[in-house]
Amino acid sequence: MTSVMPDSAAGTRVANTPVVNRPESFRRSKAAPVLRRQRFDFETDFDPRWTPRFPEVAAVANGVSLAMPYVEPFIVQAIRRVQPLLENNPTLAAQARAFVAQEAAHHAQHYRFNAAVTNVRPWMKVIERILAAEVAVLRHFGDRFATGLAAGFEMVGFTVACWLAPRLSLLFSGAHGEAARLYVWHLGEELEHRSIAHDVHSHTGGGKARYVAGIAAAIVLLATAAILGGVSALVADSRWWKPVTWWRLVSWGVSFLWLAIPILLLSLWRHPNEFGEPPEAKNWTSGSIEW
Repeated sequence: MTSVMPDSAAGTRVANTPVVNRPESFRRSKAAPVLRRQRFDFETDFDPRWTPRFPEVAAVANGVSLAMPYVEPFIVQAIRRVQPLLENNPTLAAQARAFVAQEAAHHAQHYRFNAAVTNVRPWMKVIERILAAEVAVLRHFGDRFATGLAAGFEMVGFTVACWLAPRLSLLFSGAHGEAARLYVWHLGEELEHRSIAHDVHSHTGGGKARYVAGIAAAIVLLATAAILGGVSALVADSRWWKPVTWWRLVSWGVSFLWLAIPILLLSLWRHPNEFGEPPEAKNWTSGSIEW
């Protein structure tokens, strides 16, 4: 039987799924997210294997990062296009503007990070072009699909943060400081603003079907980036056929799906703020965590 354990900071927590039960009046945050001006610098000979203890982490994370300068501007444009429809809700309009500012900061820093990676591994620019083409296709599906993708993408990002939080100290052990802080800061802000794209999508009449489609599109896009980037890097590093690599990737994948699938399914009926943040992530947005 699944146990239910009290969580003083977030209501109740069911097994490993961070679901909380809060009154309706507390479901939507009133405060707009904070724009934190971070800059991450990488040396010209930056080593893409920046998690030396678990090189598979860097390989997959680098692949996902390649998508950010394309999908996050898409999300920014989606929210900006429906901004006039939010003027009857000043609180949500202010939150949306802050959300856009944070997302713009994210893809700007990932662009810098990706330049460092592709400077050492120029063949990864081919993967960038594939991901850019995927996002270009998504632009043909209209504004309501775009806000659904924004909401779905943010919810998938939330599941990634929830999975990583209790494993962060282990997986990032000995990691390159700037690269580690980039990912932790980004995921910390994903936790902070996870409800805003959902609220914009709901307020503008996007509907549940388009939200589901958005989750599916986000998963396909991120999976493409992770698989192409991760596998190609591990092959280049002669790690792809090592048993330990397969064991890690399979075990991490299974544990992630075990966490993410219930959250994503429950998100069809629950507001994102009904999911509690992992306590390990409380300082992630500072960008000052040391490794």
